[in-house]
Amino acid sequence: MRGAGLLAQIAVARNEPLVHRPRMCTVVFRAALTRAALLLALGLVSACHSTVALPGVLVEPLPGSVNQFNGTWWGYNQTKLVRRGNRVVTYVIKNDFPAGTPLEFALYQKLGDAPWTPGAALPTSRPGNLLVDAAGAIHALVFEAADMSTNDSVGALRHYTFAAPNDITAFTEETAIDNDGGDETVNIRVGGAIGPDDTLYAGFGLDVSTSEGQTEVLYQHATGDARWTRSLAGTRLGHDFYYAYLLPLTDGGLAQLAIQDDLVEDAGPAYGNRRSNRYQMVRYFEEHDSNWTQHALIDLSGDPLASQRLTLLQTSDFYQAEDGSVHVVTAEFLDPTVGSFTTSMRHDVLRNGAWSASSLAMPDGSCNWMRLFESGGRMFTLCQTWDSLFIRALNGATSAKIDFPGPILGGYPYLAAPRGGTRSDEGYLDIVVISGDSNSYPNGPAYYVRIPKASLLGL
Repeated sequence: MRGAGLLAQIAVARNEPLVHRPRMCTVVFRAALTRAALLLALGLVSACHSTVALPGVLVEPLPGSVNQFNGTWWGYNQTKLVRRGNRVVTYVIKNDFPAGTPLEFALYQKLGDAPWTPGAALPTSRPGNLLVDAAGAIHALVFEAADMSTNDSVGALRHYTFAAPNDITAFTEETAIDNDGGDETVNIRVGGAIGPDDTLYAGFGLDVSTSEGQTEVLYQHATGDARWTRSLAGTRLGHDFYYAYLLPLTDGGLAQLAIQDDLVEDAGPAYGNRRSNRYQMVRYFEEHDSNWTQHALIDLSGDPLASQRLTLLQTSDFYQAEDGSVHVVTAEFLDPTVGSFTTSMRHDVLRNGAWSASSLAMPDGSCNWMRLFESGGRMFTLCQTWDSLFIRALNGATSAKIDFPGPILGGYPYLAAPRGGTRSDEGYLDIVVISGDSNSYPNGPAYYVRIPKASLLGL
């Protein structure tokens, strides 16, 4: 790294990437003091690690949202990709419409090596959740605004079922959570999941003027139920807890993870005295036999940085391992000079009723997002940096870097995960990476990545 200083300065001045290739430290520089450049300048880049290429990887472009606002990238807690056998289904938010007009939740399907084909386009105002049941039927949980012209955040949750094999055009529809345009009944940040018994789940935080106060809500629908059932994971929480991840547990319970998301009307001079949101707590909720418990997993409200910076945390993944342990990955922003850049990936594990905490290694020095998955009895991390994607065994020293045909900045990665109904014994790891960078729009890039799990044996 010592010999890279001048080259790095030249690359930054020219707005060109400088990449140290395999067997060296992989660090990417961009103009305007991006994440990697800042971390390098502050000495926060992790030790050198080797990178390898995985055999048999397919990377191909996907249709993307035209506009960044309310594009497919948004809703990091949601499930947006599923696999069953040789069939992969995802969706794209089509948002190139006049103001006040509903957007479209447009389904796309890939069978084997065939090209992606479009299916139904459902009315919406936000991204939603895509699930697959044991029979292979596709389920879409879609938020639909009551009146797009007045408020695109108040509406109903629709449940669409695509039951015919390999058909994403014909569907049945029901209203899971209704709304008449009055008080909010379902939050736009709704998370979804499906259990091994095909029970469907929708969870979210809600702040309404009732005795329940700020609540965490779960709706569920078992096969044969006439309607969706509502329960409260927590009431009078004292804070808004949004972006719920849902995790059907192997013992028949359900876990729900949410992060503080309190609106601050005047966030102070550092935020231009504009409205912003506070992210400093993470709450864990668990249900068994209709009984809920909760645990204040992380609370940094007393940290010295809490009074200076609103964002200290960001939940990155929620996963149950094959051994039954529950894993929470949370990005921490705790360096006093770096601002909102990830300084560590906190890893909380619930095993045999007890929590433990550690940090996960971050290839390239920092990750915007980190997801977990298992293959061959081992756990892996998927690390999305500002402009690169890495895969690494949990305690491994070697990373696989996924190369894209073109640049993708500020990527949001989504996996076909078990909580969405994708079976753990599928032969492929499926990923969608979508640009969240506002400067990459209109027509921000999105890519589909298919990795044979057998190729991970070398990591």
